[in-house]
Amino acid sequence: MANLFTQQQPQTSGAGPEPGSGYQAVDTKIPPKARPVFSEISVNGVAIAESAILAEAQNHPADNPGAALKAAAEALVIRELLLQKAAEEQVTGTPETTADGRNETAEDAKIRALIEMVVDAPSADEVECRRFYENNRDRFRSNRSSRRATSCLPPIRPTRPPGGRRARRLSR
Repeated sequence: MANLFTQQQPQTSGAGPEPGSGYQAVDTKIPPKARPVFSEISVNGVAIAESAILAEAQNHPADNPGAALKAAAEALVIRELLLQKAAEEQVTGTPETTADGRNETAEDAKIRALIEMVVDAPSADEVECRRFYENNRDRFRSNRSSRRATSCLPPIRPTRPPGGRRARRLSR
């Protein structure tokens, strides 16, 4: 026997969510936010933005995108370490203009000044260079057999005289 006093649930066509299910349709007008490519990277509490790593990756040719991203992240970590060391040592640098007319950034100037302060690059005058050359002549010579010019092309064997049949045909 059917119970005539119970409230019946409305019938759905299956085309949408069940009423009262709490389901909310996805707004297709706004694209979903992309998941991060990798986990957050930070150096002593200073986060390196994913967008900075993605932008830096173009400067690191690699066999695959993952290797380029890894190289870019490593470069930015090293850069941040140098900037933190420059701040710790209170190094200031004045931005310079390069030979090709590009202006150095303030951060690049600090890193350059830090390296100039810490690294003692040896210099040599002409006499020292000449002495090194004279003592190491073998290192500046190439093997005699490698000096011969060789061609990777096969030798030319003319099979017809210049112009051949086609030239005769066209001249008629």
